[in-house]
Amino acid sequence: MANGIPTQGVGSLFTLIKRLEAATSRLEDIAIAQTTAVGTTMAGENSAAAGQSSSPDAPTETPPSLKAYDELLVGTLKRYLALSAEVGGSAQEQAKHVDAAFAAQRSFLLVTSSCQNPSSTEVFMDLLKSTSEPLNRVVEIKDASRSDKRLFNGLTAVAEGISALGWVAVESKPGPMVAEAKDSAQFWVNRVLKDCKET
Repeated sequence: MANGIPTQGVGSLFTLIKRLEAATSRLEDIAIAQTTAVGTTMAGENSAAAGQSSSPDAPTETPPSLKAYDELLVGTLKRYLALSAEVGGSAQEQAKHVDAAFAAQRSFLLVTSSCQNPSSTEVFMDLLKSTSEPLNRVVEIKDASRSDKRLFNGLTAVAEGISALGWVAVESKPGPMVAEAKDSAQFWVNRVLKDCKET
C-alpha cells in the first residue's frame, strides 16, 4: 500500500469497470433480443391474455441481465468496498456512495426490465434520481478532497469510472459512453500506479 491506496483496490476498480463494460454489452444484446421477441410474440400474448389477469405479487425470476449485474455486486464491488474500508477516510465515504449507486441502479434495472419506455422524460428522470444522487456524492467527495495528495488520484479514478453508470440514460448504444468512462478512469488509475512506484 503506497500513499494509503492499496494497489489491489485500483486493480479491483479497473476490473469492475471492465466487467461493467462487458455487462453493458450483454444488456444491449438482451435488449435487442427482447425487442425482437416482443414484436413477434405480442399478438399471441394479447389474445391468450384476454380475460386473464396476472397477479401483481406473483414471484418472478430474476432476468438474466440482472444475474450478470449481481455477479459484479458480489464479486468485484464487494472487494473494492472492503479495500476502501481499509483505507478509510474519504475513500471509505466515497465507496459507500458507489455501493449505493450500484444498488440503486440494480433497482432501476429490475423495474425497467418489466416495463416499457416511459412516455414522459419526467417519469424517467424520477426513476434515475435514486442513482444520480449517490453518483453526485461520489464526485462531491472527490472535489472536496483536492488537497489530499494521498487519495485524490484514487478518488478521481473512482469518480471518473462511476460515470459509466450513466449508460442507462443513453438512448443509442451505451458502449462508447462506458468505454469513455473506463478510459478516463484508467488515466487516473495509471497516475495512482505511478505514484505507488515512486514511493
